[in-house]
Amino acid sequence: MRKKIKEHELFAKLLFILFIGLFLQAIVISLFIYHRSRDAYIQLFNQSNDVVLKKIQSEFESLNDTIENTLAAFDSNPAVKSYFSNDPAQHMEQLQQLRTIQKMNDSLSKIHPMIDYDVLIFGENGRTFVGNDMLTAVSADSFFQSAIAQRVNERAADTQMLFAHHGLTLRDKKAPSVFFVKKLKNTLNHVYGYAVLSISSKQLANLFQSVVNPEISKISFMNEEQTIIASNEENTIGSRSMIFKKLTVGETTISNGQQLTRLPLYRQDCTLLSQVDLHSLSNQMGVIFPIILYNIVTLAFAGSLVFMYLDRHTKSINQLLSNAQHHYEQTIQDEKKKRSLEIQTMQAQIQPHFIYNTLTSLKFLIWQKKTDEAVQGIDSFITLLRSTIGKKEEVIPVKEEIKSVQSYIDLLSMRYGERISAKIMIPDELQSLSMPNMILQPIIENAYLHAFHNKTQGFITVYGKTKNQLLLFEVIDNGDGFDTENTKQKNDHFSGIGISHVDERIRLMYGDAYGLTIQSVIGTGTTVTICLPLLPKNQSEYQK
Repeated sequence: MRKKIKEHELFAKLLFILFIGLFLQAIVISLFIYHRSRDAYIQLFNQSNDVVLKKIQSEFESLNDTIENTLAAFDSNPAVKSYFSNDPAQHMEQLQQLRTIQKMNDSLSKIHPMIDYDVLIFGENGRTFVGNDMLTAVSADSFFQSAIAQRVNERAADTQMLFAHHGLTLRDKKAPSVFFVKKLKNTLNHVYGYAVLSISSKQLANLFQSVVNPEISKISFMNEEQTIIASNEENTIGSRSMIFKKLTVGETTISNGQQLTRLPLYRQDCTLLSQVDLHSLSNQMGVIFPIILYNIVTLAFAGSLVFMYLDRHTKSINQLLSNAQHHYEQTIQDEKKKRSLEIQTMQAQIQPHFIYNTLTSLKFLIWQKKTDEAVQGIDSFITLLRSTIGKKEEVIPVKEEIKSVQSYIDLLSMRYGERISAKIMIPDELQSLSMPNMILQPIIENAYLHAFHNKTQGFITVYGKTKNQLLLFEVIDNGDGFDTENTKQKNDHFSGIGISHVDERIRLMYGDAYGLTIQSVIGTGTTVTICLPLLPKNQSEYQK
């Protein structure tokens, strides 16, 4: 399977390049078609939207005329004047007047077929009239003292439109509402009452709810105080419209993907606001799927033609490339085998060196007639051989390497006693990482043999840590130290094949970026740092 893929690699690359070219061309053409289609669609929508906005304007003007006529009918009715003024009247006369008012209210035409509303009359004599079965939420006296009455009295117009965050009936008590209020005056121009036609903002929005798509358009009525009094987006009612603040009446502009229009509603000094989401409008256009389908069909057809042509003309080239690739892979395999043999050779050199030094330590114990310690040392040595030389793995877990090093330190301690001591300090989180076998032992051994010629007491510490995707070990002694610039001193301090082979082995395995670095100060001691790649548990290979 892999061979087949290699044979057609050139063909696949050429096909991919041509496909990318066709794909980019298709994108450019598609974007051109999309933008032209979108512009045309938006233009058609704007024409339709203009008609809708003019219809809403006309509906509002007509509604306002009907409301004024309704309120005027109450104002001109003598029964209203008699019932709500302070003129004394008999109880029977009051009932007759109330029936007359109710009969007139029932005879009036509804202001709009899609809008529910309430007619209320508040008189200075404390009487209240509600034109339907609703219960009023305020008394006449409370209304006369309310902010609504005060605002009406501040203006000269007899009929005014006001917005409040509450209604006047129990049904609309918590609903934002619009009030059309008419002052009821007698012949002396004295205000004896108020006729109020109350419409909730939600009901007023029925003027345009059925003619706009709420996912695309937001329609609102705004009063002279820049407050939204009705909208098909209910959460904006009662708020100030800042987005239209700089937009003059009769102007249309585009801002942040929104087409904004502000038109006048000449009655009551209001404005009609239109906010069109051009992104949602473009999505509704429905042209994206046909364009994608067209591109898929076109690319499939063109790709088939190119596939047949390239397949016919690239077979000979593919064969040549396949032979070259095979030769390259064979060379790589030969180099890997050569590298593996070099590493094994070094390991084979380190192991006899390690055995020789260990047996030397045991010999000293026997020479000193420390038979029990020598027997214990031989047992430890056997255990050590099983855990090091007996293993064939080139890379082992850190915890196994540390275990072997500790066993070797125990052997050396039998020879040097308390004169030289060693301590291993490796964090637990490093124990499961991987590292080459027998890396630390030669360095610790070298410290025991060469670091303390001029000192009676010595201490060796082994640290481990990770940093920047590196696994670092430091073997630090407080021994004699040496001049790192003096080649002879350096060679004397690191005599034998152990240290040099460790460095070469690491570089062969992982590259020249890794290996040993040595720092030393005369009279203070030496630090050998081992730099390895950070290998997770069970990972033995590292890609250089």
